[in-house]
Amino acid sequence: MSKKLILACMAVAAFAAFVVLPATASATRLCETTTDDVTCDNIAINQNIRGHLTGNSVMTDANGNTLLTCSTAEITGLLTKNSGGVVEGDIETAHFTGTGANGECTGSFGNVTVDTNIGNGVPWCLSVNNSDTFKLRGNSCTKETRSITFVLTSTTVGTCKYNRTAAAEGTITTDETAGTSEDAEGTLTAVEWTKEEGGILCPSVGRLDMTFTLETDKSPATEPLWLKKGE
Repeated sequence: MSKKLILACMAVAAFAAFVVLPATASATRLCETTTDDVTCDNIAINQNIRGHLTGNSVMTDANGNTLLTCSTAEITGLLTKNSGGVVEGDIETAHFTGTGANGECTGSFGNVTVDTNIGNGVPWCLSVNNSDTFKLRGNSCTKETRSITFVLTSTTVGTCKYNRTAAAEGTITTDETAGTSEDAEGTLTAVEWTKEEGGILCPSVGRLDMTFTLETDKSPATEPLWLKKGE
């Protein structure tokens, strides 16, 4: 067989292999459902979004002892990217409250206020990159990454400042089946923050568990959001 014929056969085989490959699933995108509960309408960038806690947010020490329980939490922010399989948003506020006096969180620390705007506080960047996981890091998504700081203050322990340098990574629900609408729900499990400042009563580490859902920030009603894949 001539060299030209061999090359021609190789080209035909390569083309055939290409055309029979299955179509790649569409990239992850953040959207809201229409009334038929099937269609997924993309959320435009620069739209306000918010998240709220599902269950309790709990921080434990290295031995599993509960340091802190917050029964409610809300985050608000701005969607900055929703294309190319990448979803990003800047979290601008994060408020944690509980069942203690004046809405304080509770636990072995006593009644505790949680501050997220001291030191390396908000903004934070929440990102999903065409997968079933998300990352939470310090600073806006368009700026250089930095750590995240939580400041816990109680009358019994005083002020304990916890910091995490690496991005916190968790799982997030994506909706891969047409005709269903499972809300975008992110979960952090035993993500560790280390003590940056605080007295001897402040444990050396705090491990955070929490689950939150994402929704539009519209008045008077909100709409649940999807992370859609595979249409």
